[in-house]
Amino acid sequence: MKCEGSWMKESRRFCQTYESFLEEREWRITVAPPPDHDSLFYSSGRFGITPRVRIQLRGPDGLQPIKRIVVGPCPHVVEAVESVKGMLHRSGYSLVKVSASQIPYRDW
Repeated sequence: MKCEGSWMKESRRFCQTYESFLEEREWRITVAPPPDHDSLFYSSGRFGITPRVRIQLRGPDGLQPIKRIVVGPCPHVVEAVESVKGMLHRSGYSLVKVSASQIPYRDW
């Protein structure tokens, strides 16, 4: 990871998401930048306004180091997997493995 300034090295935390999603091996990176930092931006969602930070995660080839993507539960998983494969191929990520999550989809 490319760290932007000392605040990123000092404040970053890595945490794994909930145990039921272990199959997806998702990790979250949390940081606490100064409030006036250039990479800080905000997004709104159902939990209110959330501060976010842009970070660069790129390999020597200019691509992000993605090996595998697991498409989460959704009503049309076959189509979703094919769409992700097409997007990756078009973006230069032809070696990334794409599969469907084994977690069942529930529409409640």
